[in-house]
Amino acid sequence: ASLQVRGIILEKDGHISGLFPRGARVILVEDVITSGKSALEALTALRAAGAHIEHAVGLLCRKEQGLQALHTAYLKPHNFFNYSEVLPAHLHPDVTDLF
Repeated sequence: ASLQVRGIILEKDGHISGLFPRGARVILVEDVITSGKSALEALTALRAAGAHIEHAVGLLCRKEQGLQALHTAYLKPHNFFNYSEVLPAHLHPDVTDLF
């Protein structure tokens, strides 16, 4: 069996760039997960368009609440890095404002 990978971009205004068939299996990818709000908005829009989404991946997770929010929406959340791993707590507190 071959794996077909398609890119879909959900714009901030809710417009979906890219085509996928109804029922297509989609993995939601976010750069940074904080509260999970933008990922949940994307999830709602993509599900309304017919996507079947079970997993969400964040490159950087700032707060555990974000992953919990995704889990509550029946997603299996995954992340590559936790905020505490990338920016240790001993660094100056103002540096955290960059994220």
